[in-house]
Amino acid sequence: MTDLVKTQMFTSNNANEARSRVSLKIFDLPPLWRSDRIGATIYVNPGYALSVSDEGAFADFILAWKDCQTCDNSGTAHLMYNDELWRLMFEDRFVARSYLLSKGGLWHEIYAGNDLIWAYLKEGPKYDIYRVNGYAVTVLFNSQDSWMNAGAAFVREYYWS
Repeated sequence: MTDLVKTQMFTSNNANEARSRVSLKIFDLPPLWRSDRIGATIYVNPGYALSVSDEGAFADFILAWKDCQTCDNSGTAHLMYNDELWRLMFEDRFVARSYLLSKGGLWHEIYAGNDLIWAYLKEGPKYDIYRVNGYAVTVLFNSQDSWMNAGAAFVREYYWS
């Protein structure tokens, strides 16, 4: 029996895409760990790099989200996809999310399932690490600029190899 995580994106996931309609990037880290690397540098955008190391999770992702009240279709002025950075890891029998970074001028809310786990520039919870029992989680990013809201669903499944 082997673990498998299926990811459903609610927005496209081209890491080179800078147009405003793409607000969530997901960087899949396990291929790096399977290639015997113990660390990597992830370029969320040209001006922001993130150093990560293998923490032993069988599925490991960086979620980089941008809200953008004044984006235009060219995307030239808005290459920054790091208003919120989160790391999502599937380990044993739970999912753990780790907060990495918040910035920007709008308020943000992050939900895991139905639970509000983080609020930026407004009243609300601030859980650096949040665990969910179970094998599926939907992570949603909401903003004052609601047309940039985005999310992704992660489902842990088992299959016989």
